[in-house]
Amino acid sequence: MAPDTIRSEALAVGPLETNAYLVWREGRSDCLVIDPGGEGERIVARLRALGLVPVAILLTHGHMDHVSGVAPLLREHALPLYLNPADQPFLDSEMNRTFAAQLGTVPPTTFDHPLTGGTVLTLAGLDIEVLATPGHTPGSVSLLIGGRLYSGDTLFSGSVGRTDLPGGDFHQLQDSLARLCRLPGDTPVFPGHGEETTIAIETESNPYLP
Repeated sequence: MAPDTIRSEALAVGPLETNAYLVWREGRSDCLVIDPGGEGERIVARLRALGLVPVAILLTHGHMDHVSGVAPLLREHALPLYLNPADQPFLDSEMNRTFAAQLGTVPPTTFDHPLTGGTVLTLAGLDIEVLATPGHTPGSVSLLIGGRLYSGDTLFSGSVGRTDLPGGDFHQLQDSLARLCRLPGDTPVFPGHGEETTIAIETESNPYLP
C-alpha cells in the first residue's frame, strides 16, 4: 500500500501534549486511534467532524499520558484495545493511578488484544506491522502503517524516550533505536510527542541515536 493512500491527523492532548493519532485510508470512513492520551471527548468530537468511525485503539505503551483518553472513546464506541502484554502492569500501576487522579480521569485496567512485535494486523483496511521497541517501557512498540512509523515514546524529533522511569532500560532503548535506523531513510516518523520527522533526519542529526 502506497504511503500517499494513508491519511493521519495528530491531536496534541493532555498536559504533556501527547500526540493522539487518527489514521485512515483515503476514501474510507473506518479508522484507527493511536495513543489517546487525554481529552477523549475532544478526540470523539474530531472523529465526528471528520466523519470517521474508529474500529480499534492501539497503544504504543502503557503510560498514563498515552492511555488516559481511552474511557471517553469506549463510552462512545465499542472498540477493542490493543497493547503489548508486557505493559499491562502499567495500566493499574501507582504511577498511572496518581497521574489519573490529578487529571480527573480513569485509566483502563486491561486490554483486549496483544500488540506483539513481529506480527502484522489488518484493521480499517490498513496493514499494521508491529515492531517491538522496548526501552522506554518493557512493552513499547512502534507501528509501521503504509510506510509511516508511529514511534510512541521511543524516537522523537531530535530526542529519544526517557529510561529513568520504572521499567525503563537504556540498553534496550539503544538496541530498539538501532533497529529503527535500519528503516528506509525517507520513512516519515510520527512520534508520541513533538513534531514529525524522518529516519534520515534523525540518523544524521539526533545526538541520542547509537
